Amino acid sequence: MGNPTAPPNVAAAVATGDGTSTTADANGCTGGCGPALTTPTSLQQYVSALDGGAAAGSPLDAARRALSECNGSTLDLSQLGLSDADLAALWPSVAPLAPRLTTLNLFLNELTLLPACVAECSRLERLLVGANPLTTLAPGCLAGLTALTFLDVGYSDSLKAFPPETGIGSCTALTVLRAGNGRLSALPDDLWALPALTEVHAYGNCLTSLGDAVGAARRLTVLNVGRNGLTALPSRLGECGALQVLAAYENALTGVPRSVAALPCLRVLNVDFNQGLPPPPLAVRRAADAKALALFLSGGKVAT
Repeated sequence: MGNPTAPPNVAAAVATGDGTSTTADANGCTGGCGPALTTPTSLQQYVSALDGGAAAGSPLDAARRALSECNGSTLDLSQLGLSDADLAALWPSVAPLAPRLTTLNLFLNELTLLPACVAECSRLERLLVGANPLTTLAPGCLAGLTALTFLDVGYSDSLKAFPPETGIGSCTALTVLRAGNGRLSALPDDLWALPALTEVHAYGNCLTSLGDAVGAARRLTVLNVGRNGLTALPSRLGECGALQVLAAYENALTGVPRSVAALPCLRVLNVDFNQGLPPPPLAVRRAADAKALALFLSGGKVAT
């Protein structure tokens, strides 16, 4: 995950301390106001700069303060610059609280691993690990999280795999998965069999197929797989009878299964910027009817 660079006007505002923008020289100095500001080289430094340097101490120190303020159900460790080693060092202090936690927020840190110890939070309902440079989801990290309803692993631009060994199949209460803007080449088949699943956001990955297992997602209402490498959609999408929104824009589709046109609840079909799809006729465009568009793209005859 790349390290962001603070815009020049942000640096100037920090340097002057009065919220005004001044012009900095090549070294970031605004003219006789003390030491020149250096460009942030880590997430922690960037967040600290945006906060006017308020995040004093190490990420681990900040995490310990957050832990001391934990209300017993929500542990917010977001935007602290925590590394894998920091989280490992903190966890012995988290462990006594883990069985009572319902929300664990690790958003926007420097984690490359979602560790297996997270599964100790057996009552967890919300797990936010997005915007980390994740490369691995440890085996068992989601095992037994039967109360988990919301999982965010999105904006992890090094995450290539979501293996079933994570235990995702045991997350029977999961309703929303956010896994957009990563490098995922596939989604686990176990995901689609989860009985409460209603939304999957997996746009901006490296998916080349969805697989027939998607047909098991009978309560799925929103599926966003835009900006991937899909060349086809599985015909078993037609078994997702609750599907209302299907977004498959910016792929390599050449057609849409006829079964999609028969989806009873479909109201939005976004397949824009698939160069292999023919442009719909004027009547279809004017109707703005997702089912009519799906029928046309599947080769069916559309009433005009």
